[in-house]
Amino acid sequence: MFKKIIDGKRAVFFDLDGTIVDTEPLWERAFETVLQLYNADFVGYDELPDGATVPQKWEYIIHTNAEYLSGIPNVAELSRLTHTEYLKIVENSLLEARPGFWDLAAKLKVDKNLKIALVTNSTKEITQKVLSKIGVTSTFDLVVTGDEVKKAKPAPEIFLKAAKTLNVKPAEVLVFEDSLAGASSAVNAGMDLIVIWDGVFEKTAYPENTIMFLPDFESLPGNLDMTMEEAVKTEAQEMLKEQEEHKPDTTTPVA
Repeated sequence: MFKKIIDGKRAVFFDLDGTIVDTEPLWERAFETVLQLYNADFVGYDELPDGATVPQKWEYIIHTNAEYLSGIPNVAELSRLTHTEYLKIVENSLLEARPGFWDLAAKLKVDKNLKIALVTNSTKEITQKVLSKIGVTSTFDLVVTGDEVKKAKPAPEIFLKAAKTLNVKPAEVLVFEDSLAGASSAVNAGMDLIVIWDGVFEKTAYPENTIMFLPDFESLPGNLDMTMEEAVKTEAQEMLKEQEEHKPDTTTPVA
């Protein structure tokens, strides 16, 4: 079911947080720890803008809760504290890439000869830490982080920078994203989009030209050379075969 999607593509871009690996619970813990330092833990992490950078989230917190906050540092210091806490949490956590990622990345690079890049709003330091933790060190042809651009997602700058560096056109790129900000960034850059969807937001909240929504990458590696119709037909044949194999024997034994 992936065949038509990668036809004409020369590169595939992956987001990191929430796409390759589910780091949201770790970010939530980091924010909650810093909020507690300033008695601001009445702010819920789920209230913060989806896909925003750490400074953008702190700007939102301060702007929407200014009358209740006193003695709280500036955004730069709050971001520094949050990054420091997050790195500690990552160091002591077990992180794994989402199911199917390793197989998909290998097939895209080796079998399809496509360039693959990591394009993330996270800082370079945090990105390297997470990649090291999940064992992704030499998988990507390019890594572009949020501190390398002036405008992070949802602006398209970071995706356009990655495309320019790899010398590919936006229309030749397929993007895997999970957040609303990341999805908008990819589409605004003129790239095709597949969403790794956790169900938090309705599908209608994402760009209407999103190709598909998937829970992870597991269904893709074995279907790179199949159209949707071929994949459905193959799955139906396998189901029938399995049913036949488990069909009870109703023949009457000879006396």
